Amino acid sequence: MPDLDRYTTVNTDDYWVAIPTSGYNGAVSSVQFSTPAGQDCSVVINIRGMWDTATCTGPIPGVDQNTATASYMEAGKFTDSASATGQAKSKLLPAGSKVVFTRSGWTGTCAVDKAMTACVLSFDSGRPDNSTPRTPHGFVLGPENSSTF
Repeated sequence: MPDLDRYTTVNTDDYWVAIPTSGYNGAVSSVQFSTPAGQDCSVVINIRGMWDTATCTGPIPGVDQNTATASYMEAGKFTDSASATGQAKSKLLPAGSKVVFTRSGWTGTCAVDKAMTACVLSFDSGRPDNSTPRTPHGFVLGPENSSTF
């Protein structure tokens, strides 16, 4: 698992995007950003459905697929997805920075350098009886190779 402590935290609100849902406004929201390495990424947290996911699509060094995904429930993986042709790029997350998105115990942290993107997803109930916290999951993309955990 990558150490993201050395990265400078940006204002999460600058990257926050509400996701409309039928009847449960505010239950699903995300942060979305583009990276210096050319990926488009998001961290989505659904507090009503009790899940989260991080996704980056674009060039992924060392693998043939174009998408990396992970959740606190499932280790990261690489897949192919249809290109988001014609979609506007999200706001650039500057090299040397990270965005930390937390809602109701779920936390997604993504950090970037010029040629590397890393995302880590975790969950902490905040309750003293949380004796079996889940292992964080995520991915590291670049600079030469990419990996999941």
